[in-house]
Formats: sequence, C-alpha cells, structure tokens
Amino acid sequence: PPPPPPPPSPPPPSPLPPSPPPPSSPPSPPPPSPSPSPSTPPTDADQCCMWKWAGETASSSGVFTLERPIHPARAFPPGHPTLTIAQNSPLSAGSLIPTDDTTVFSRFWTNEQLSIGAWGYPGDFQTRTTSGAAAFYAYNYPYMLSANPFGDFNDNGQWNMVSLFTIRDSSLQLYAFWINDMPWDDSAGTIDVRVRGTGALTNPSFTDESLLLLENDAFGKDDYQFYRGNGLFRWKWLACCTTGMVMGPLPNEEEGFSINWQMLCKQAGGDANRPNSGLVQGIRIYQWANPTGAVANMRLVHYDIPLPYACDATYDAAVWAISQTIVLDGAVTCDGFGTAERAEFAELVAAWTNVDITSANVAVWVDCDTALVTVHIRISQPASVFLSDITTIADRLRSYTVSNNNLNVALSQVGNAFVNPPGYEPSGCDATVDRRRLDVISEIPFPSAPYGGVTLDCKVCADHCAQWNNCGECAADSQCGWAEGATPSAGNCVSVYGPDAYDISYAGTSRCCSACSRHSYEHSCLGEPGCGWAPLDGARGICVSGVPDFPCQDGLINVIWEPPTHDSITHREIHKTWVKYNSVLPVGLGNECFDFHDLSFDVVKRFEPITSYPEGHPKNTIAVNQALWDGGWYDTSIGIPHEDTWCTNGDGPDGLNGWRASCVEKLYGAEAYYAYGFPDAWSTNSGAARHESVVVMQVVDTLGEGFLLLLVDKAHDGSGGSLDLCITMKGVSTVSFSAVFQRWITFTEGQEAIYKQNVLDWANSKVSATSEQISSVKIVRGRNSEYPGLFYITARIACFSAVQADSIYDELAQLNRASASFAFGIFQTDPTTGSPIAGILSLEMPTTDPVIFFDDTYSDRLRNNYKYTESTDADYILRGQIDAHWEWDACCSDGLIIGPTPATAWSVNIAVKAYTNLDFFKIGMYNAEKEGVGYYTLPITYATASYGGVLIEGGTLTEYCQTVYAAPLFPGVVDPSNVLTSFTQNQCNACMDDAVCVFAPLNGGCVSIFSYQESYGCPRQRLSPEIALFSRTGEEAYGVHSNSTRVVRAAIPGFLTTTCPCNMEYRLLLVVYNFHTYQQVYLKQDLQPRLDHTYTFIDVPCLEPGRTYVFYLYNCFHQRDVGPFDDCSQPAILIDTVPFKPPMPPPFEPPSPLPPMPPPFTPPPSSPPTPPGAPPKPPSPPSPPGPPPFPPPKPPSPPPPKPPPSPPPLPPPPPPPPPVSPLPTMPSTMRWARRMATILPRTCAPCTCYGGR
Repeated sequence: PPPPPPPPSPPPPSPLPPSPPPPSSPPSPPPPSPSPSPSTPPTDADQCCMWKWAGETASSSGVFTLERPIHPARAFPPGHPTLTIAQNSPLSAGSLIPTDDTTVFSRFWTNEQLSIGAWGYPGDFQTRTTSGAAAFYAYNYPYMLSANPFGDFNDNGQWNMVSLFTIRDSSLQLYAFWINDMPWDDSAGTIDVRVRGTGALTNPSFTDESLLLLENDAFGKDDYQFYRGNGLFRWKWLACCTTGMVMGPLPNEEEGFSINWQMLCKQAGGDANRPNSGLVQGIRIYQWANPTGAVANMRLVHYDIPLPYACDATYDAAVWAISQTIVLDGAVTCDGFGTAERAEFAELVAAWTNVDITSANVAVWVDCDTALVTVHIRISQPASVFLSDITTIADRLRSYTVSNNNLNVALSQVGNAFVNPPGYEPSGCDATVDRRRLDVISEIPFPSAPYGGVTLDCKVCADHCAQWNNCGECAADSQCGWAEGATPSAGNCVSVYGPDAYDISYAGTSRCCSACSRHSYEHSCLGEPGCGWAPLDGARGICVSGVPDFPCQDGLINVIWEPPTHDSITHREIHKTWVKYNSVLPVGLGNECFDFHDLSFDVVKRFEPITSYPEGHPKNTIAVNQALWDGGWYDTSIGIPHEDTWCTNGDGPDGLNGWRASCVEKLYGAEAYYAYGFPDAWSTNSGAARHESVVVMQVVDTLGEGFLLLLVDKAHDGSGGSLDLCITMKGVSTVSFSAVFQRWITFTEGQEAIYKQNVLDWANSKVSATSEQISSVKIVRGRNSEYPGLFYITARIACFSAVQADSIYDELAQLNRASASFAFGIFQTDPTTGSPIAGILSLEMPTTDPVIFFDDTYSDRLRNNYKYTESTDADYILRGQIDAHWEWDACCSDGLIIGPTPATAWSVNIAVKAYTNLDFFKIGMYNAEKEGVGYYTLPITYATASYGGVLIEGGTLTEYCQTVYAAPLFPGVVDPSNVLTSFTQNQCNACMDDAVCVFAPLNGGCVSIFSYQESYGCPRQRLSPEIALFSRTGEEAYGVHSNSTRVVRAAIPGFLTTTCPCNMEYRLLLVVYNFHTYQQVYLKQDLQPRLDHTYTFIDVPCLEPGRTYVFYLYNCFHQRDVGPFDDCSQPAILIDTVPFKPPMPPPFEPPSPLPPMPPPFTPPPSSPPTPPGAPPKPPSPPSPPGPPPFPPPKPPSPPPPKPPPSPPPLPPPPPPPPPVSPLPTMPSTMRWARRMATILPRTCAPCTCYGGR
C-alpha cells in the first residue's frame, strides 16, 4: 500500500523525489485558479445525469451496456481538508458545498515556496477565498501538488487510475472532477485525454478558459484545449503528485449535453517493464451515497472501468478546429524529420486549404511511440465566420487527402521519416497508411474507441426521471422522487429539483417505498419491481426499496435484488430444503411425540428434491400418458407435471386416451410419482423404496410446488412389519374444503375448469392486500357415502404462506352453502322467480390436513390409519400433527404423501415411536453426479422420538445457507480482529463450494448467491499475476500461419489461492494490443482461475506472425452489479512478437514431408563396423549384417492402400550364427515422428476472426 499521508508540518514520506525545477520566467501562482462565478447562480437544477460506459456499439450508436444515475457529493465529507482551516469554522462534516467564492478559504503556496529547498510544506502558507467546488478539490494539502477531496473516505485505491466523480454545490450547480493517479504511489505518468461534448457544450462560449474551474497544472507544464465540444488535455506528473481538472459549472439548459472522456491507450498502458505505471488501472467512478443525510451514514461507492473500456488506440477527432490524423500500421522513426521538415510539411498543408491560413497556424505532431501523425489547424477568425471557414477547409482536406492523395505525396516529400519493419509487404509510405479520417467540430457525436470510454449524459430532469416506472428505482436516484398514485405500485417519477420538485430528502428511511414495505416475504417482495429483500434484518427479514449500493435504508446487513422464478428448473436456485438429526442421544427426551422444531441437532444435511420421473419409472415406461405429451413419449427434461394421471385402484397403467380411461384420475404429479398399485399391487412403484427401511424424499413439480413422500419398506422383500409415527408440522400451508353438489349439477370437464378458476379468483381476492398470490388450486373428485350418486368435490388451496393459509381458513369458515355457491359460481336461476338457486347441497368445514395420499389397508386383519389435529400459534403460523399407524405383509409396502409445501419457511418432524422389522431410516435425494436417487442412511434409532426425530425444513436460499453452513458446525480457531480470520476456512470453503451460496464476511456470513455484496473485505492486490506465452503445437496448429494462436499461461501467487472467500472471487482479465498502434485485438474477461491447478490457460486467436503485441493480464475481484471486475491487481505486462511458425516439439527439426530421424537414432552412412570381439564375417555367400542399433525406419504411408507384397524369404543364418537380441521397442518420440509423416501434409482451413474477438 502507498505510504500514509504526511502531516502538515513534517516532511512527506521518503524516498524524497527531486525538487521540481522553478520556472524560467517569474512564476505565477499555481492553481486552483477558479474562473469568475456567474453573478446570479441558478437556484435549481434542470439537468439530471447518468454515467454510461462499456458500450461495445458505442462507437457508432452511443449505446452503452452499463448505465447508472449520478450521485454527486452535496456536502463536505468527514475529514475533508477544508474543514481543518480556522477561517472555515462555520463549516463541518455534512455542510453543503457553497456556491460563492467569498466564504470558503483554502491553503495556498506560491511556486517559489513550492520549489525552494527541501520538499515539504512551508509554514508561511496563505489562506485565500475560493469557490466551494475548488475548495472541495483540496489542492496541495495534505498531499502537495495533488488533489485531496475524499477526506476520511480516501480508500487508497486510486493508484494508477483516474478518479472521476461529480458534485453539486448549494445552488445545485454541477461540476465534474477528473483526477489522475494518487500521490506517493511510486509511479509517475503522462496521459492524453480526449474530451468530446455534445449539445449545449458545442456552444462557442464553452472553451477551456470558461469551462475549466480548476486546472491542476503544476508549474505550467500541461496543456489544455477545449472548444465547441472538442478538447485535448495533456498531463505529466511525478510519483509525488496528481494532476487533473474541475469542469464546471456545467450547462443547465433545456438542450441537454454529454461529456465523453477517453484516454490514449499507449500512454495509459504505462511502461511495459513497470506494472505500477501510467493509468494502467483505468477509471474509477465514485458515487456519494447519502450525501445530505446523517454524516455517520455517508458512504463512497465506486465502479471500476478497466483500461480496455476506458481508452482509445488513436485520436481521430478535431481538437481545436480541424485535425487530420494518419495512423501508420508499423513502426516509426523520427530520424530525419526535424524542424525544417515539419515547417515544409506545414506550408504544404496551408497551401492546400486555399484559405488565408499561414504555416504558423498549422502544427504537425509526430508521435513515434503510437505511429501517429496529426495535422492541426488553428483559426483565428471571428466567431461569426468561424463555421463557414471550417466547412471550406474541411471540403478541401477531404478532396486532397482522399481523392488526390496529396497528403501521402507530401509524406514522401519529407524524407525517410517512416520506415517499415522487416517482413511487411508492400513497402513504402503509401502502403503504411492504414487509416485516414477527418473530424469536423461536432460532426461525429460519439467516440470511436472500442467501448466508448466514459460518458456523462445529461438531459432535462423531467425526461430523465420519466425513465423509472417504479418507486424503488426512482427513489434510488438522488435526482428523482416518487409521487405515489392511487395504489402503492402506481405513481410517477418526478424531479426533486425546480419549482415543482417533489420534496423528499435522503435521510433515514424517508425514501423507502410503501410498494415494497407492504410485503412480508422474500418471494413477493422480489416480485415487486424496485424492491429488495433484507433477510437478516428485522424479525424475519424486511422488504426495502432501491437498487444495489443505494437501498432506501442505511445499515442493512444483506440485500437480495434479483427476482425469483417459480418453475422446477430454477426451484432449487430459489428455495431449498435441508434435513437435521442427532447422532448422539440428547438428554431429557422421552419416546413421546413432542414439538421438536426448536430442538438443536448435531447433523445438518442438504436435501435435494426429485424433479423428473427416473429411468425405469412406470410413467417413463409402461404407463406413459401419451395424450399429455401429444402422442409422444416422456422426456426427463419435461420434469414432473403439476397434474398427471394414474390409475389408483391398481387395475393397470393409464390408457392411451389419457385420464378419461375408466380407472384413471387426474392427480398431483407427486401422486403419479408414488405410482401406487401397478405393477406391484398395494405398494409404491416409484423404485425408491428400500428393504426394511423408512425412506423420506421430496418431489418438486413443474409449478415449483414441493411434496414429501414417505415410503415404508419394500414390496416382496420377504417380511412384513409395523410402524407408528408422530409427524409434527409447522408452516405447511394447504387449506381444503369439500362440498356435495346438487343432483342437477353435471360437473363436466369444462365445468370443473371453471369451478377451479372461480375458487382461485375468490382466494386471491381475499389476499390482494398483500399481493401474494395463491400458489395453486387442485380439484379432487371423491365419494360421500351419505350422498351416493352426487358429486363430492374437494378443492385444495395451496397457499403462499402459513399466514395466508390462516386467513383463507377464516374466510372459508364464514361461508355457508348459499354464499359458497354464489362465490364459486355453482348455482342456477329459477325460471319462474328469477332467483338464484344454490348448487351446493352440503358444505363441510375447511381443514388444513396436508395428507394428499395415505396407503391404507388391503385386509381387515391389518390396521392402517392416521389422525390429524391442527392449531395456530401466536404468530398465526399453522401447526399440525399426524399420528400414523401402518401394518403390512411381505407382499406390500406402505407410505403417505404430504403437500404442497409453501414458498415460505416450513418444517416437518418425523419421529418414530414404535416399529417392527425395520432397521434403517433413509433420506432420499437427487444425486446430480449419478443422475439418480442417493440416500443418507441412518440407524432407525436416530429417527426415534428419544433422539428428537428427523427434522426436514424448507425455506429461502439465505435460510438454507445460514443453517447448513452455520459456524457451530465448523469448529476451529478464529481471530475476530481481522474480518478475513473471523471464521474458519472450512466453513467458508464449504459455503463457497455450494453453487447456491456465497460467503460474505462483511454481510452475514454464508448467504444466498443472489445477494449483493459490495465488498468481501479482501485487499486489493498490488502483486501482479504471472504470465508466460506459448504457441500451440500439434496437427491443429500447422498451416494456420495467418491466424496463429498464442496461449497465455496465467498463474496467481500461491498464497492468494488459499484465503477464502477472496480466492473464490478472483477473475482474470486479459487484453491484447497491437504494440505499435495500441489497437485492441483481443479481450477475455471474467475468467475464473483454476485454483486446483497451478496454471490457467487462455487461447488468444487472430494474432498474426511477425507482429508484435503487448499483453496485459489482471487479477480482479468478481463484481455482480456493474461489470465483472473490481479492484484489479497490478497487471502482468508482456511484449511478444508472434513467430511465423509454431516451434516443433524437441528434438525434431521443422516439419518436412518425411522428417529425418532425430539423434541418436540417425542411420550411419554405411554399414556399422563389426563390434570388437565379434567373429569375422564369412566369405561368400555373404550373410546379412548383424542387428542394427536402431529399428529400420518405415517408409511413408502410400496414398491409396495396396495389397502388401509377399515378404522376401529370410536369408540363411550365418555360420556360426551370432547371438541376436530382440529388436528394441520403438521410442515414443520415434513413433510420434512416424505419425507426423502422415499428419504434416494436411492443411487446416484458416480461422475466421470478427473484429479481433
């Protein structure tokens, strides 16, 4: 980290930089040099603004992918240097920034004071009055020749980057602050920044003299130019200091305006040999949260914009009047291009224009580093004729530079100033001109950088605020307020400025919207636009309004802003279940049924639901309802439908005509999954039952509703048994009512659908005040022995929450058969009297019994039954208890189904009271790796009431993460003094390994992955990652020379990979530039490094052999809200010239049709000599030579295969035969070379690259 700021009196930190040289002429006082304030400042603002950046199409359309409303500073933050000056005693932290330049004082030193003697602060400084905006810049103190605006919020994170933010003074005048680098960060820099304005800023009255309130220009070494919307700002600074400017007051006119900033990539990229140089980190936008509220709640929020998004390779726009830029595609040398050549070139350009311009008005800049030649023309005519002169000159330059090509001729007349590097064809100056452009002032409204740089876009406040259509987003914009309409969700977003402003202040909870605060549950809260759920605040969480970084309420622990969905595919991402049990016998529990929901358990496990019919299930094989799937077969990607068909009497599978078959009924999909009665009678056929075991599992259907299935024993396992269970429930939220219809009610399929919709509409009308909709309604046809032959219909209402179910229960209890008939549309009109006749003959009292299926007895000698009792606790949460008893034979199994479970918190405890012939309690869950059902297997004693039973809980992701990865489950040594050591690494790693959780040390520990974390408490890394480059080898690389691929081998320092959660949030950012032009050719972002490997590899396409590129590799933190990068490290920088051919793997030579054998296996030119001691060769007939020391090479494979010739007969063995050793095994390298003989002739099609990406 950089050294701390020096105190006012002692000298600043060492090492001491050299003293700045005094100016050659009598010095003038350094800035701040505020321009005269308007005599009558505006009393309100009519311009509201947005920050915009990261627009891949911005160069042509101005469309940016990231936009945020500005949050300007309105008051001085705590610790601001202005507050330490005695004359400013009326001001304090939280005081508004004054408009005038007569009431605020700032410290001031002359150039002589700053440049004499040792580097330090002379004690005889002056205090001078200045404007509030200039005082906010805080030039020269506590860091000399630097900006010091952040006070206690200085996070020391601005090294090698630009700080960009806005302020509004007490008269609501708007200013933009641009600050280069931070003081004493051990790096100097030089930067060119192109600034382009549109709208009101193109007015001739806005020049660099009138627009710049302050120029941070030590000793007059910098250059500022701005006119009619086009500007170029050039700064140089030492490691001690910063440079920058304050632009303002900005226009407050109805026309609107925008300002776009872009840095020159070549300069911003710094020194390739020093990662801590230039502005290599890009731009950081600062937002001031709660700027006029309580000082204790003031915060500084930042958005990081890395180098590739903030800079442009070249400058093509006009700077002062007209500028012609030529980009040379190659290296440039300045030898031979001196003052005389520049003057000659300037005279040629002046002659081309046919306008009264002398060579003194034409400047020619040659930048050898960036291969740029810029022709710059200044015009001194009066403003009345300025535009016409520009048009004339523009037409002339277009004609000559494009049509007649005289500009290229002029280049050749100057001499050999431009030299092509080796390997470039064709040669010559004309061939090197890659791009020629002419920009006239305000002709092109948007920049030409790849991503558009950074733009401050301002428009009339009424139009700006109208873009927000909900209270949350509107109130989160400090420039707007929500005027509520007839309902909490209705209203308009209006400006907080102007005579008709909506009066609302950002303090406390006054900006919280009633549209959000009325919600009591996460799912309904997040379903309301502009609302977020704070799960760890309040008794059970609270619903707040706003956006990430700017909630309406201060001091919140954690907020979720992403809205949920309700389908099976994403169900596990928004709602989770988990299971608890004890492995050690608790003290004081008996074997009686008890409310175990608040008991402590020592084991907590995930409980993943089943979401599709598995392979082999009857609904996936013999009992497919083809009518439901349009005559096709079941696909597991469909999931388990909310309603499916099954024949419940065991007479066989579904018929091809679907549920209309005689024995087939429409049931819940969970009941079809249970598959009662076929092919095994009186048993489940789900395939999940286990021998002498109780199995509990969860099924989630396509509507996102969950069901608990309890399976007792397995059919045909050779033994029967018995089981007594006590099942207690909390928060299971299903309400049912049954009715007998009059005999004249036919209740066809169409009438059933109408009745179902009427019940749903009626239920939703009773809960509309909370806007939490009923989950579903299921109609069940049954029989009533008291009314044979009449329709006995049960409607099961699956409620959103237990509180909602309690309300629906009370509403149903007040109905009678007449009012229910009219409420649900079951009536007819008397033809004689015209009076309605109730269609419901008998209406039963509602019940909250959640059992939708109970496997009853098939023999009178067996007893299968259950008893349900219900109650409501003090919090209006439904509670219920099921006392169940089963007896079964070896042929069969038993079980039940409970559900649907709600979207809010619920729990079910299953306690075994008595059993026979059962050994295990199994918890069945979906196993993604096996793509099937897996089990946690417990001794059945762990599930008995004396152990507390098995508790299954369901809830939101935050509740799941907080429970499954609670600190007591991961004991270890912690150090509370450091946020990153206040928890065990085992806890953090387990949490981060779960795809739906994230560990947030500053925001509650293990929480939902959808929650927003502004920071993880991880320090920004100054240490650069490691980078190395390679070329791909192998058959896929040969012949692809024009689009050769380089491979980046990236590594982050080893100790960084072991600290959770920081290591899990690392993301690599790689950008590749053309070394000569700094044109971006490749960008790879948001790449998570492989922490379980030493290296991460990145393929870089489209690099051309012979060209030189520079690679920048950053290690950043993942950011969920405004781009994938935050707090990037210093980059690893590498300059590389791509080889023309990828190197061959050693020890081979470059490829050839038949590569020679590598040493030591190269055949000798003649037969090998006789080994010493070997017997002499016999005379004629000659015998074959002895075994060679290497296998003979195989000939190259012929193109078409031919029948092999008959092998020649072996020669007779020599007398006496020498000992022959077996042929040695062919070395792997030799086999590889033989294989290459068939590979090398092949060629690959060239890659197709789009825009270098």
